[in-house]
Formats: sequence, C-alpha cells, structure tokens
Amino acid sequence: MTRFRHILSCWAIVLCALATNVRADTVALLDGRKIEGKISFDAKSGLIVLPKNQPSQPIKLDDVLSLSIDGRKIATPKRRALLVNGTLISADEVLAISETEVRLKRPDGSLLDFSPVLLQRVDFRVSDKPDAQAAPPVNFVGVMTATGDFAEGDIIGVDQQNVRLSSVLFGIQEFNLANAVQAIQYRSPGVSRAAYEVKTVDGSLWQAASIAVDRGKLVLQIDSIGKIELPGESIATIALGPGSTQPLNASEPIFTLTPDTTRDVNLDGKYRTVLLSVRVPGNFVPNRPVRFVFIADGKEIARTEPITSIDGIRPVVLSVTDRKSLSIKVTAEGSALIGVAGEVSDARLIRRG
Repeated sequence: MTRFRHILSCWAIVLCALATNVRADTVALLDGRKIEGKISFDAKSGLIVLPKNQPSQPIKLDDVLSLSIDGRKIATPKRRALLVNGTLISADEVLAISETEVRLKRPDGSLLDFSPVLLQRVDFRVSDKPDAQAAPPVNFVGVMTATGDFAEGDIIGVDQQNVRLSSVLFGIQEFNLANAVQAIQYRSPGVSRAAYEVKTVDGSLWQAASIAVDRGKLVLQIDSIGKIELPGESIATIALGPGSTQPLNASEPIFTLTPDTTRDVNLDGKYRTVLLSVRVPGNFVPNRPVRFVFIADGKEIARTEPITSIDGIRPVVLSVTDRKSLSIKVTAEGSALIGVAGEVSDARLIRRG
C-alpha cells in the first residue's frame, strides 16, 4: 500500500508539472484584451478561439492586434527571395529568373510566379542562425559570393545552375549557384506599407495589404502579386504591419514626463487604438511611485498601477475610437523632495479600418 501511494504521489507530481507547462495559442485584440486558447481558421469570416474550459469565441480579423500559434517551429528554408516590399518568400528551388518572370518552387511543392521588378534579393544559402546571416550592402547590386566577396554589376541571367553578371570592369562573368553564390541582389529595398505581416512555418514573412479567412485558409492580398492562400496549419504569427500603424511622434520616439506635466496628442477621430510602453527610468531611486494617467476628450480612460524604477517596462493599450484628443500625464506619490519622472516609448497609433 505504501509503495502504491508513492507511485500515485510521483504521478501527481508529473501531472502537475505537465499542467504548469501547458501553453496555448494567443491572440491580442485592439481593445486591449488578450485571449489564450486553441485558434482555428475554420470560421467563415474570422477566427475561432477555444479557451480552456470556456465556450469558443469568434474573433474578427479587423479586431486582431497580433496572433501567435504555440508550438509551431519556423523552418530554415533552402532558398529565399526578398521582395522590395519586405515580403520574404521561402523556396526549395529558384526555377528561373528572367527579364519577364521569377519562378519559385515553394516548400509545399506549389509554384509562385511574379514580376522581376518586385525582386530585391535572392539568398541561395540560408543560415539557421538569422543573426549570423550575411547580406549584401543595401545599395549594392550584383553577386555576393559564398566566400563573402562582392562582384558588382548587372545580373543578366539566372538558371538552375549559374548566375550571369555583366560587369563594367570584368565583362560577362558566370557564378555557379551550387558552390559559388551566397546571394544575388537586384536593387535597394523599398518601403513596406502592408497592413499585416504574416509569418509561416516554412520561414516566409508575407507583407499583406489585407487578410481574410476562407474555409480553413488564410487568404492574403499581396501588392503586385495578388492572392495567396495559406493553410491555417501553416500560420505561425500575424501582426499589424507598418501600413496599419504610425508613430505617435517620429521625431521624438521616447519622451519624459515629470510629475504634473502633460503631453497632448491630436487624434482627430482617425485612430482606433494607441499602443505604448511606460516606465520609470533606472536613474531614479525606487522610493517614489508614479502613475501614468490617460485622458481622452477631457475624460480619464485609463491609469497604470503605481510603478517605480525597479518595475521595468509596462505595455499599455488604449481604445480611442472616435476620440479627438489624448493627454498623457504622470502623477507621483510621496515626498516632492525625491525626484522622479516617467518615460513613454514605442508609442504607436493604430488607424481605423
């Protein structure tokens, strides 16, 4: 009996450990809520989230700030093509690059064709450590070799074996893709204006003008490429892109407020959400807590708990639909003889859909 109780006790410890390690998919909404649970793309017009021991919740894509599917590892692609709009497409093979067409064979076996004017760079050797991935200089055009050297010139042809380069100094050159080429670069990158960024398990990062759900698939609209359909099980993350957000003040991304000072922001009813991070800088002693207070159209809509310099950065999400103005101020507790200030950073305005 004693041994049996010991076995039960051991299993209880194991089950408790497993329970505490259970993780879930996460969707953050533009109204500040965060929901954890199994995410499904089977809804007709949005997502379905099934929280543990709770009814399922339908979610409209227009309400999503970010989404992360737990446990989906991102693969390292064999090849990848970077477009001028920031889209990064994983490929098993680069079948052709000509004056009229780029053709890729994607990891799922499908083919993708698009215009070469969209192509910024192709990586023929991809590191499984992104921080160690070498890339040509931004303004460089030509071939980056496997040894890290650069051959500058116009790329005049690419097939499955070789790259042909026309150089002012060296004339026509050929580089073998199998052992001599790290990357080829056609032009400098452009600016992404995508409304959404979607990362998939094959290592692709799609810059989408719009997204929709259709019978288990996520449908992306990519500028100049068109419609891309991705199975729900291939999605790793979704986030708002630069086309959906703008900095609160690009010239002052970080600003400091002393107690009883105010920063006013003109919203003019154009925005849906304000995202920002707040903290007390570490050079202040943690003896005087502060609160960040947020006032929209003259009415307080949120305030933080008291925080000090040892509490780190706190994210804040504010719903500001139809609001004309926003004021941010800091109030402090304790003796005014102790100096303190609050810092606001990474403040972004989310445009109305």
